[in-house]
Amino acid sequence: MASKCNDAFQFESIISGLRDRVAILPIVLLLWSLSLTGELHAEQWTTHTNTSFVSGLASMGNELCAGTSGGAVLWDLATGIPAKITATEGLADQWVKDVYIDASGDHWYGTVAGVQKFDGVDWATYTVANSPLPSDVVYSIVQDLDGAMWFGTSYGCARFDGVDWDVYTDLGGGATNVAVRGIDVDTQNRIWTANNPADFGAPGGVSMFDGGAWTRHDPDPDTMGQYNLSLIVDSNDQVWVGSWTNWVFVYDGSSWTHYDSSNSGLIGRSIESFGLDSDNYVWIGNRNSNTTGGATRYDGSTWVSYTPSNSGMPDKYVYAIAASGDTVFFGTGANSIASFDGVTWRSLAYPGEPHSNWITSSTQGTLGAINGVFFGTDHYGVAVYDDGAWSSYTSLNSGLVDDFVNDLYLEDGILWVACQYTGVHKFNGSSWQNYNTGNSGLLGDIALSVDMDSQGVLWMGTAGWDGPMEQNGALAKFDGTTWTNYYLSNSGLIDDDNLKVAVDSDDIIWVGTEEGLSRFDGISDWTSYHTGNSGLVENHVKAIAFAANGDKWFGTLGGISRLRSGSWTSFTQADGLPSNEVRDINVSGETVWVATAAGAASYVEGEGWTAYTQTDGLGDNDVRSVEVLGGETIFFGTDESGISILELNPTGLSEPQEGESVARILVESWPNPFNPSTRISFKLPEAGRAALSIYDVSGGHVATLADGVFEAGKHALTWNGRSQEGRELPSGMYFVRVMSGSMVTTGKITLIK
Repeated sequence: MASKCNDAFQFESIISGLRDRVAILPIVLLLWSLSLTGELHAEQWTTHTNTSFVSGLASMGNELCAGTSGGAVLWDLATGIPAKITATEGLADQWVKDVYIDASGDHWYGTVAGVQKFDGVDWATYTVANSPLPSDVVYSIVQDLDGAMWFGTSYGCARFDGVDWDVYTDLGGGATNVAVRGIDVDTQNRIWTANNPADFGAPGGVSMFDGGAWTRHDPDPDTMGQYNLSLIVDSNDQVWVGSWTNWVFVYDGSSWTHYDSSNSGLIGRSIESFGLDSDNYVWIGNRNSNTTGGATRYDGSTWVSYTPSNSGMPDKYVYAIAASGDTVFFGTGANSIASFDGVTWRSLAYPGEPHSNWITSSTQGTLGAINGVFFGTDHYGVAVYDDGAWSSYTSLNSGLVDDFVNDLYLEDGILWVACQYTGVHKFNGSSWQNYNTGNSGLLGDIALSVDMDSQGVLWMGTAGWDGPMEQNGALAKFDGTTWTNYYLSNSGLIDDDNLKVAVDSDDIIWVGTEEGLSRFDGISDWTSYHTGNSGLVENHVKAIAFAANGDKWFGTLGGISRLRSGSWTSFTQADGLPSNEVRDINVSGETVWVATAAGAASYVEGEGWTAYTQTDGLGDNDVRSVEVLGGETIFFGTDESGISILELNPTGLSEPQEGESVARILVESWPNPFNPSTRISFKLPEAGRAALSIYDVSGGHVATLADGVFEAGKHALTWNGRSQEGRELPSGMYFVRVMSGSMVTTGKITLIK
């Protein structure tokens, strides 16, 4: 996907103006909320996303804007300091498909939840619900020569001039309701689109709008194929189209030229992105999985390819390309953004991120020198969070064979990793051991869940293996020497599909299935529960957790059920759950935390349910896991937007006392993270005495930057990352606290070196 800045836009002067306003990233970092008991509690949300999967780029001057699967990142190329934009800062959704900077300097973000404009101070969001936008999934953005914005969506495209909308779902020649994956404008102000069909077998191809009508301009559809992923128009009005399976097509206004391996230097058939440099050379990005990938440059006569093996290209998947002057930037599928000025390759990677945005499971504990929270991910191994720092275990940097992790269990310094394709892995902090069907008694290599009893016996749910018995799944037991498998024909399991295994404090094994719940004493006694013989709210059990008081909680596709002393109680959306599909449960003290398909929630008996969604600060409503650390820090793993952390008492400082009002002070910081200094501004609703102080993560006072009488309105100052005594401080998280009368607000900033 090509994302370009309008040439008329003087990027550097606009960014300078944004810095003067200091409000490019407004962040209200502490919310004081009233609990059901009437007490005030500080609640702070932060979201940790991975921004290495880059799907859109825009660059000019010393600024680079990247749209990623974990939000957007604004890079100051002069200093190398990035600033991340996520849902916390105002994004409607953290999956940013494309980015664009218009002639006024406004930033446009195409997401899976609509398109947004950010002018440096305010956000404007356009969705199907509040505008004529034909779809909330926005793949591509461009500005035409009249200044109107065009948006390619999953259901046609739209034109917006700031007041009026024009929507086009018929792009000519039968291209109706197509997904517009690429969009650009030529020197005659004609709009060109690369289309994917809504239905398999329907027309896709390329369309052009001349201001009056749409026409199709396809070569032989059998040659081009239906699915086109990218498009760009060069300065000679040649239209370049990248096909999913059939290389590159170029249209000169009268005829098409097809470039493939036989007549070009292209290195792969699946073309994801295009870019133009200052010499009007075309850059072509590949997304090949089974062949060599990277990017290829074409100057009109010569093809030159750059791959991870012959250049500084960090990855073979190149999803976005943008150029600024002589420097070309490449958004890749992993690790970082690469830049190349014709001589030197450089890498840009946002510091301190989880390794993936796709979280499947979580656990916590001590493993070697690490004491933190561990997250299983979909295709990216294990991500580890330890005191604000992120690390990972993958097939590339450890003995983990399979990066698709379904479940985790950590006890006594041993991490067990249940994987999708290779059974279970055991890691003691220094060495790995893999148990699979080829070297153990496991009957299947699809390991879905793992737990351990008080005797150190491992229990695991497996599914789907080939063999004489052709079972769908089994409950596997491993005592360190011998493997035992329980399945339908040799046990009392109620079902053998999608097994969720959990062991309670009495060493009773509970197995959740698609047909209900099985209870096993580990020897011979089996009991089954389903909607026909118990109070279980629904049969498909996806989550199990146990409370210290003996309560047993079961999350299903129809709500959550509690078993207490033989009595069942169930809760659904009608009772306050965000969704009836409960994916994970964690019990901490008297509070039950749940992850659902539409948000997270907590339950305290006598107080009921409290729901948490993106509106509250959750990074994504599709929540897969929940982990509680120390009773006051809750980690929510989401399906596409990384990890959101809810801190119930984020600073460790005293909470507002009786008589103190809810804070109404807005705290802003730019840049954040910062090095060596950051500009902090705060806005007071009324004149009076105010103090601004810095604290470390333990609540210790670091410095007081201001303490005096201020007028109502906005005030700003700069912190140089030093203590009150002038001592340089280490990298890490710090808190800014502003107090004025009865008003208190705390913000979080990060120093990186």
